[in-house]
Amino acid sequence: MQLSRVEKFFFDNPLRTLKQRKVEAPVMFRNLVLREGSSCLEVGCGNGTGALIINQKFPLSRLTAFDCDPLMVKKARKLLNLPPHWARNVLAGNIELMVADAVDMPFADNNFDACFAFGLLHHIAEWEKAVAGIQRVLKPGGIFAFKEIFAPMFKSRIVRRLFPPVSLIYENDLRQAMDKLGFKFVFWKGNETGCFAQAVKR
Repeated sequence: MQLSRVEKFFFDNPLRTLKQRKVEAPVMFRNLVLREGSSCLEVGCGNGTGALIINQKFPLSRLTAFDCDPLMVKKARKLLNLPPHWARNVLAGNIELMVADAVDMPFADNNFDACFAFGLLHHIAEWEKAVAGIQRVLKPGGIFAFKEIFAPMFKSRIVRRLFPPVSLIYENDLRQAMDKLGFKFVFWKGNETGCFAQAVKR
């Protein structure tokens, strides 16, 4: 699913980048350690900010980042070629950008050490299939670290109009789906409106 114009404006501006760097990533990455040379995946890379943040934090040999919107992937390539001041020392040569679909990911089974998603699932109609795909491409013991927004966040008509969700996800539904798919939560910080979490593929 591609973002609306309002969503693209919101997600592609310096204030959003600052929040992602200083607020979201530190919580999403809390106590997460990846071995040197890990291979990771970012689902829904947007303008590429998340990929730079991930690469800045972890000693990766390879980071594959994709989005379903070719325009966003184009913006991500531009960002990696001309990184902002905070990312000038972040190596980007190991980041592979591509256009792909989160419910039909073109990757082999048991391929990645970790997967990251910054508020992605509510943008996907078949979000359970996306989670199943993430489980498939992770290695056993691999980590899915993510932020997600839950249905009560969209009670306001204004919020629904500005940021229309494709799926209304509730905490219990997400937890049950991930448990059924073989994930075990090792970190959870959230409330009825959303969460930051890390889950291990059993």
